[in-house]
Amino acid sequence: MFFRFYYQTYNDKLDFIISQKNVINVGPLSYLSGSQTDIESNSNAAGMCAQLMFNPNNGLYYWLKAGVAGYELDIPSLSVTNKLSGQEQGWVCGAGARKLLFPGTIVTPAVAIDAGFSYYSFGFDCLRSGDAAPVSVNERLEILETQADIVISKRIKKVEPYGGLKVYRKMAALTDKPSFSNVSGIKDNAGLFFGLKFDFYQYEALVLEGSFIGDTSFSAGINIGF
Repeated sequence: MFFRFYYQTYNDKLDFIISQKNVINVGPLSYLSGSQTDIESNSNAAGMCAQLMFNPNNGLYYWLKAGVAGYELDIPSLSVTNKLSGQEQGWVCGAGARKLLFPGTIVTPAVAIDAGFSYYSFGFDCLRSGDAAPVSVNERLEILETQADIVISKRIKKVEPYGGLKVYRKMAALTDKPSFSNVSGIKDNAGLFFGLKFDFYQYEALVLEGSFIGDTSFSAGINIGF
């Protein structure tokens, strides 16, 4: 069992579907016309997180995580980019499991599969539209991310480089709390990640990790084993 405490920054993309309904009159008849627009938004986030990983029966490794983060969301419109931000930090939690498929040997690397979910919740109280003065808002962004990773690692004395492929789905909903209106969307993506674990004491290690292609992220933290 070990704890991991880490700082993470990341940039990701979310999809929202904007729906609109109009009434078309043709003589005495009325028809309802609907349309929808897919909008891709960009975001920037940074925060602290703690993760617990344990192996109760020498089978699956289970993990739990929780943390706080600041989040800014850019949503483009016809002529400007609208930036949502909040003074208070949001929070994240998640759970999952890892299965070792092939243990590492002197010659071959170890291969594992990891799957889990993460839930994010962020409140926004400020909207900046282009160069206009900021205005107060009351918005809530919720994200549910499901992810599966293939992890390949190779220990070389005290150093363990690792990397792999991740595929994930993000379901996001942005709600205007005063009006109870919301927009939502789903985005599927895949990316590569690489990391390095360095054992500097018997039960302590420094871990650095970066994610590329699709969403990008960087994290740095410490593992403390028991």
